[in-house]
Amino acid sequence: TNVNNGHLVCLIIKKDFMEKRLIGILLTLFGVAGLIVAGYYFMNTGKGTYSIKTIILYGVLGLIFFIAGIGLIQNTNDKAT
Repeated sequence: TNVNNGHLVCLIIKKDFMEKRLIGILLTLFGVAGLIVAGYYFMNTGKGTYSIKTIILYGVLGLIFFIAGIGLIQNTNDKAT
């Protein structure tokens, strides 16, 4: 390989930041999905098929994932190489 150690370290650091950003994006998407499911269950509670515990569970988990994902995206700094 023609990559010297300085370039290799730079590539590894850049990859680490991109992985954090990707995890943040995935957490945000899971959070949005959880909130959508909670909203869907909330709108269909009249049929008596979904309990309030289920709605709260999906809502809280969705909110936690969403906030964690947004926080991870915001706190991941882009490093210029």
